[in-house]
Amino acid sequence: MTVKRRVRHSSRDLWRIAVTAGILVLVTGCGVNGASSATPTSATGTTSQNAAASTSSQQSQAIKVTADHNLGNILTTRSGMSLYHYTKDSINKSTCTGACAALWPPFIWKGSGTPTGGSGVTGKLGLMERANGSKQVTYNGIPLYTFSGDIAAGQVKGQGYRGWWYAVTPSTTSTAAPASNGAGSTHGSGW
Repeated sequence: MTVKRRVRHSSRDLWRIAVTAGILVLVTGCGVNGASSATPTSATGTTSQNAAASTSSQQSQAIKVTADHNLGNILTTRSGMSLYHYTKDSINKSTCTGACAALWPPFIWKGSGTPTGGSGVTGKLGLMERANGSKQVTYNGIPLYTFSGDIAAGQVKGQGYRGWWYAVTPSTTSTAAPASNGAGSTHGSGW
């Protein structure tokens, strides 16, 4: 006869498990010898670009406008993953590398030519070369990123993260923080 035991976890145990899992994601996502991966993966094991940076030139429409109930219109990948900018970056220059790029995967373009945007994407899309030779998509010169904490389309969990990370809107023209971030969230340490 098999006896089944019900295991009870306290909230402290669950917190420890979550923190340990987060550390493992950060450590394994940093690449070999501290070099960031050209195509970081999320906690779900899929590429962070979620196929938005396709090698097929016929699928060059990499960015679309998506309505968020708190933020209004924001830019997302073709598959609906939110796109962010880092206020410590400057135009056509990314400062997010290593562990930062593991948590905030750069939106990398693998297609030919320049990516295009769907209806409502009014800014200029471009590409900038990262230190590892990959091509990061820019919007009005602003380097774009996804957030590893967003595990499904429509999530904007990175909004306001530490006061440095914000969802990109069609009208975003600089790497500065938005004038009003009432819908933003604040998190503890990290990028």
